[in-house]
Amino acid sequence: MKIVDTDNLAFGSGARPGMQQTTPGAEFFRIPDRPDETDEIRGLREGAFERFTILGFDVRGKEEWRYSDLKQVVGGGFRSSAEATTVNGMIAPAVEPAVDPTAENILPDIGGCRLVFVNGIYQSSVSHIQEGTTGVHLEPLAGAELKPGFGELADFQEAPLTALNTACWSDGVLLELDEGVILEQPINMVFLTDERGDSELVAPRNLIRIGSRSRATLIENFVGAGSNNTLNAPVTEIVCAMESDLRHWKVIREGEGVLHYGSTHVTQAEGSRYTSGEFSFGGAMVRRELHLELNGQNAECDLVSLVMASGKERVDMRTRVDHRAPGCRTGKLYKGIYGGSSRGVFDGLIRVARDAQGTTAHQTNRALLLSDEAATSSIPRLEIYADDVKCSHGSTTGELDEDQLFFLRSRGLDTATARTLLAQAFAAEVLEIVDTEDLRDELNDQIVQMLANVPDQAVRS
Repeated sequence: MKIVDTDNLAFGSGARPGMQQTTPGAEFFRIPDRPDETDEIRGLREGAFERFTILGFDVRGKEEWRYSDLKQVVGGGFRSSAEATTVNGMIAPAVEPAVDPTAENILPDIGGCRLVFVNGIYQSSVSHIQEGTTGVHLEPLAGAELKPGFGELADFQEAPLTALNTACWSDGVLLELDEGVILEQPINMVFLTDERGDSELVAPRNLIRIGSRSRATLIENFVGAGSNNTLNAPVTEIVCAMESDLRHWKVIREGEGVLHYGSTHVTQAEGSRYTSGEFSFGGAMVRRELHLELNGQNAECDLVSLVMASGKERVDMRTRVDHRAPGCRTGKLYKGIYGGSSRGVFDGLIRVARDAQGTTAHQTNRALLLSDEAATSSIPRLEIYADDVKCSHGSTTGELDEDQLFFLRSRGLDTATARTLLAQAFAAEVLEIVDTEDLRDELNDQIVQMLANVPDQAVRS
């Protein structure tokens, strides 16, 4: 184990003299120098980094990492991105992005507000924030006056990537809706990594607070341009107040060299509703964690996901839902389509506390294998400490149905077209929940495009 002199390396200007910690690779990261930040935020950063230096990237023997690891992160030689300059309280890039983030294949036009970040830095020239909307507070996080509660949901005590993000985050989105605000158009958050983020840590941070009886649609787009080697570690915290309604879509289309380790942390009050859709279409390694706490009576959440992986890609989807109040409901449907020699993991846990009587919770995981080399692991679990509950879980893994393929081919379709139609039908159930039509069409086009690129020889015969 390598000894790291944090006084000179890891903590930068926030170091405490004589303090030493041990973790391999910590010397490549540092807390950004933000003189305009509050003492509370600075303290949170330092505490998170101290915890990171203890945790490190060694996750051997830890149950949460049983089916995946951080070997690629350790071997990637990643470092904190170069310090950005501050202009009018806002972080500004030293150079223009190498890739146009408004290109049609990167940023489809789906209406509403748009905030674009390139390698973690806000790009005002290609962003659009509608100002003057009553009851809506939307701005880049780096220049915002943060409210109490920031950092309280994303627990980093046993999560090295969350600790690293909390210490090193660069920018992101702050969204607050007052009571009774209804947003008809979605808020589109685009996080682009390009070649100038090669070998760097990109750490977006988002804070979302939805007021009582408010409603909104939020889209997180993670897009990789090129084959750069980047560690993307985004963290989003969401507070759903009483009877609020948030639809939250996350689309991951990372570059072939990007390692994406992202997490979303949500707390729900009485009568609130949270709908989550996670769609993963690319990245050398993608690990998504979704943590929900149903803390108010009659809160509801619907969680869906679609993974499409090929080549040697690895995708790890994890959910943790804690029912802590009576009468709450969870519906969960996670699906995956795997080709080539890709690997997938689904790990879903629903906990029902002793006082959470009247809970309804169902989770289902289904995987479709398009090649003999593809494989997936499924771990759906329930921990129930209440008596009056309706809970279930199920998991299936299989290949395309030979009888259905034969039927379609007998009607004149070639094998590739028949396969695409069946795989589309498999994915359609997940897309039905997406209420933004333009986004739903974009996702469907992405599915068709990826299926068209699956080699014929990869299809089971």
